Amino acid sequence: MKYFVSYAHADQEDVDRFFEVMRPLLAAAAGYTFERWMDTDILPGEKWHDEIQAAVRECDFGLLLVSPAFLASKYISEHELAAMLAKPMVVPVALHPIRFDGSMDLKGLGERQIFRDAQGRTFDQCGRKHTRRAFALELFQKINALLKKGA
Repeated sequence: MKYFVSYAHADQEDVDRFFEVMRPLLAAAAGYTFERWMDTDILPGEKWHDEIQAAVRECDFGLLLVSPAFLASKYISEHELAAMLAKPMVVPVALHPIRFDGSMDLKGLGERQIFRDAQGRTFDQCGRKHTRRAFALELFQKINALLKKGA
C-alpha cells in the first residue's frame, strides 16, 4: 500500500515525532506492506512539483497530517488536497487542534472524519511517548479497518 503524506513543513518536528511511533506499526502490519512517500524522497535535481504530482497520482491513499499550518498552506490547498480527497481512501489525522465552528477554512475536510484518539486528543496533545504510541496504535487499527472495508 503506497501512501502519500501531506503535511506542512512548519510542523516538521511533530511530523517526525508522529512517524517515530507510527512507522514501526506500519512496518509490522500483517497482510499489508506500507510504502510511505514524502517530499523528502525527492532527489536533488528532480522537478519537485512533478514528483509530488506523480506521487499523488500513484498512491493508494493519502495520510493528511492536519494542523492550522496545513490548512494555511497554499501549495497543499492548490496542488494536493483536492486530489487526495478524490481518492477512495484518505486518512486525515489531527496533528494539532483545529476549529470546527466555522472560524477556520477546513478546505473540504469539514465533511470528513478527522482522526483524534478515543480521548479526543490531537497528536501534539499526547505529550508523553506512551500516549503518542497509544495514539498511533489506535490510528493503525483504524487504517486497517478502512483497508478491510475497502474504502
